[in-house]
Amino acid sequence: LEQTAVEEQVVGLDRVRELQAGAPDELPARPTRTGTIEAWSRVTISDGLEIHIEPHRATLSPDQLRQFVLAVTAAYREVRADEESTGP
Repeated sequence: LEQTAVEEQVVGLDRVRELQAGAPDELPARPTRTGTIEAWSRVTISDGLEIHIEPHRATLSPDQLRQFVLAVTAAYREVRADEESTGP
C-alpha cells in the first residue's frame, strides 16, 4: 500500500497498523449518512442496462473508468453474441 493511498483515506491507527502488517488494502465501504451528497455517473451500456458509479468511492481514474466501461461493454456484447448463436 502506497503512503499516498493511506493519506487519502480517513482511517484509524488500528487500520494503519493492519495495513502495515500486510492486510489487504481494500478498505470497507463507509456507510453513507443521511444528508450525504454524492455525484454519481450513470453509464448506459445498452437499452435497459446501466452502470452507476461514484468515481471517488470507486477509486478509478478517468482512464481506468473508460477501460472498465469498455470491458463491461465488450463482455455484454460477447454474452449477447453467445445467446444469439446458441438460441434460446
